[in-house]
Formats: sequence, structure tokens, C-alpha cells
Amino acid sequence: MTNKKVVLGIDTGHGNQKSANTCFPTAIAEVSTQPALTDNILEVDGKYYSLTSERMGLRTDKTEDDNFYLLTLVSIAKELKFRGLRSADIYLAIGVAPARFGAEKDQIKKYMMRKSDISFKFEGQLYHIHIEKISVFPQAYSAIVSDIANYKRKQYVVDLGSLTLDIIPIVNYTYSEADCITLNQGVISCISAVNKECVRQFGYEIDELDIREIMITGESTLPQKVVIVIKKVITDYVNKILKVLLENGINVERDRITFVGGGATIIKRYANINSPNITYKLDICANAKGYELLMKKSIER
Repeated sequence: MTNKKVVLGIDTGHGNQKSANTCFPTAIAEVSTQPALTDNILEVDGKYYSLTSERMGLRTDKTEDDNFYLLTLVSIAKELKFRGLRSADIYLAIGVAPARFGAEKDQIKKYMMRKSDISFKFEGQLYHIHIEKISVFPQAYSAIVSDIANYKRKQYVVDLGSLTLDIIPIVNYTYSEADCITLNQGVISCISAVNKECVRQFGYEIDELDIREIMITGESTLPQKVVIVIKKVITDYVNKILKVLLENGINVERDRITFVGGGATIIKRYANINSPNITYKLDICANAKGYELLMKKSIER
């Protein structure tokens, strides 16, 4: 029986793993023995791995261990389950930071393509996949590629992720890698700043999930005095990001800017920008969807 051919985009973030229709924290750990329950359990090559609630430590090189490969298998399983499949011939579309695209695309492609035929279990369900092809695309640009026809003048795309801040100038519907900027000033640095201040003022740290809830919704069940401090640190961080943009010649009052990524919601809530030139793409899965669109166009060509 011939497998269904599937184009599948995976956005391997330091905060969350995203496919077109799924999202979960970037957190996985090996389990020494067979677990009693299969919830959140990946079984591959005779070993067991569990999705956890505690995010992995930061990695400047995602290929230094097997974790992002394993997380990609989980993303594939979750997305195939969403589509009602257990086996498929997969055209896998992934991404890297635009400023490092030329330097990293071959390395990450080799890392993911360790073998083409893979059988594994996730949550007790058996999956058989064949990797037909892996293609690598620039993150941030991929998030807005479905809207690129609307970019009639110069426009900046700002992708505030967990680890990095990516800045891409779009001119004539495209971009130059040489003009892209990637800085290690993502949301995780703000979370660290929050906990540093909470330890200084209250003597304890705050769970990352609680901090992210305040970042996204502005609401929390934490004590009000703690919420006030956290919101102050987040606001200072967002103002710092706007200052970084200004230092790179980007003025939020003058320039056309689209904020994308998980951090777009934080910018919208805490930046207090009042400009008709600013738009927000709040879909956290936008990059993964863009990878799929670019892969489909590549196949058509």
C-alpha cells in the first residue's frame, strides 16, 4: 500500500515546538525504564523519552545532541494524528534564522536526515514514516510569505522568539541575507530578568509558565505585588527591544513593521505603540505554515 505524500513544516523553537496545527513546550528527557503510562511518551530505537514541563537548557547549536531530532519526531506524530494518519511519505520543511541561513542550513538538514525510513511510537501509537526530502527555509520570512503580495513598499519583519530576535527588511517582495539581523535577545532573556528581580525583592523565583501567562494575557493568580514587578520587568524588556530596533535604523512610528512569532503578542500588549504602520501576526504556528507553503511551491517548480 502506497503511503500518502505529506508536506509537513516543523518550527523547532527553544520555547515551543510547532507544526501547522500543534504546539508544545521544547522539553524532553530520556526515561530509564518502560513507563507505566504512554501519555507524552516517545519510543524509538528501544528507548523511551518523556515530554516534560521543564524547558531544556539553551543550545546555541541545536545539533549538539539528539533532543531536537526527538522533538521533531514528536511534532511529526502529533501533526499526523491531527491529519488522521499513522504512516506517510513526508516532505519535511524546517527553518533556521535568516541571518545564519547560509551557514547553518546544510548542518541542520544533515542532522534531521539521519535515516529516511523511521518507525516509532508516540503515546502508544505506531508510526511509519519515509522522509522523501528535507528542505530548509528562513524563519520569520516564512511567517509572512502567505502575505508577501501585500508588501508593496519596504517593510520590516521582526520575529521575537524564545532565544533570538530576527529582523528582516523586505524590499520588492524579497530579502537579502546580508541585511538580516539575528540577536540573542529573545523572550527567555526577559524571563531570566523577571526571576532575578523577584529573587531580589521577594526571595523566590516564579515558574516560567506563570511568567508567560502574564506576558501573553496580562492576568495571573500570583500576589498583586509580584504581578506588578513582573509587568514592570516585561515592559522594560519590550522598551529595550524597541531601542534595539531604533539602533538598527527602524522607527516604530515611521516604518512599516510586522511583528511575528510568540513575542508578537508581548510587543502588542506591552509596547504601547500607536501607529497604523504596525501589524501583528499572532499565530504562533505561522513559521511552520510558511515552511509548508514554501515547500509546496518548491515541489511545484
